[in-house]
Amino acid sequence: MSVYGAMNTAVSGLGAQSSALANISDNIANSRTTGYKRVDTAFSTLVTDSNQNQHQAGGVRARPSFRNDIQGNMEQSQVSTHLGVTGKGYFSVSQPESVDPNSGEVNFKPSSFYTRAGDFEVDESGYLVNSSGYYLNGWDVDPGTGIANTADVKPIQISQLQDSPVPTSNIQYAANLPSQLDPSTTLPANSIQIYDSVGNQRNLDLVWSKTATDNIWELSINSPDGTPASYGPVEFEFDNGRIAANGIDTSADPNITPPASQAGGDPAEITLQGLDFGAGIDAQDITINLGNFERANGTTQYTGTELQLNSLDQNGVPPGAFKDLFIDDAGYVNLNYDNGQTKTYFQVPLTQFNNPNGLTRLDGNAFQQSPDSGVPRLNPPGLGSNGTISSQTLEASNVDISDEFTKMITAQRTYSANSKIITTADEMLAEVINIKR
Repeated sequence: MSVYGAMNTAVSGLGAQSSALANISDNIANSRTTGYKRVDTAFSTLVTDSNQNQHQAGGVRARPSFRNDIQGNMEQSQVSTHLGVTGKGYFSVSQPESVDPNSGEVNFKPSSFYTRAGDFEVDESGYLVNSSGYYLNGWDVDPGTGIANTADVKPIQISQLQDSPVPTSNIQYAANLPSQLDPSTTLPANSIQIYDSVGNQRNLDLVWSKTATDNIWELSINSPDGTPASYGPVEFEFDNGRIAANGIDTSADPNITPPASQAGGDPAEITLQGLDFGAGIDAQDITINLGNFERANGTTQYTGTELQLNSLDQNGVPPGAFKDLFIDDAGYVNLNYDNGQTKTYFQVPLTQFNNPNGLTRLDGNAFQQSPDSGVPRLNPPGLGSNGTISSQTLEASNVDISDEFTKMITAQRTYSANSKIITTADEMLAEVINIKR
């Protein structure tokens, strides 16, 4: 190999170590970047001619070695929408293209993007956006069934700011009626607040009266601002302190539906039909469950002189305003309302690639599919080999500063050694030139 060849080889060494130092610099600069994946440097030989008789070295080539598949440390956050991925997978995100100046609607680029930077926060339009301006994608979820529409992934927008009221359709009642009560004694009413179809609070009063016949009670239900204003009376027969089989008689009021079956163990329930509060509000049917026939649950008649109310609950809900949200380990986006309700409207999937190190890197700590990465596969967090999502958590950079400093020292020394080869070759050429003198 000629002296000139040695100089060229050394020059390639300088270039390779410069590339390594650039990667090290990039890693150190992004050591505090959320979700950043470091870039190592891989070196390979360049050979022009090599056999058993001679070897002409061509130099060295440096190429980046992406470490997208190495997990970063998980750090706690105080923000409920910050998300960290433990294990495999990337968030699917979108990048805005333009904003309609009239409607404020955001138009997104058709390309798909991916990231591990989960520092998402709700913006003024209700989108979940990270610090690099990428919008978190997800599947729509039917809040009634909890089933996600996995056929379409799109930016998540929190627009469900109002929770609709739920009219009362069921009341659960449990009490002990005092067996020693004098029939002439009037018991206080058990009052409960219910909700109509537009969320107004209404009152129902349940009034028990003991008849002169042993073990027979009558129940009247009063609705002060409804029509009818009163239901009943409904006759209840007790046997050994429990509601007897076939012990409910609603024949006194055709607006009350009796139980479908009154055998032992069946629900002891009656239904108030067509309770109407007027003002264009839909009439509603309300079922009152008082326990089970021949069972010591719900409504009983045991010893005592006062009515003992054990529980009185209903399933109606007033309207609610959006309060906050949280995202669980399965990626479900749950919205909390100030009426105590929680609804699930979205699910955040995770995307995997056969070769995540082959993804194309973009600004903002984002990635795109490439021929080397393989095609994306979207699945719910925790399914199969997918990682899991943790809220109020962020994945830190996978850069180790001490390791980068070690590589920097090695690159510096190797660079100096290559420069020494150039200096030596220059001295040898000078000797050749001096021969002519």
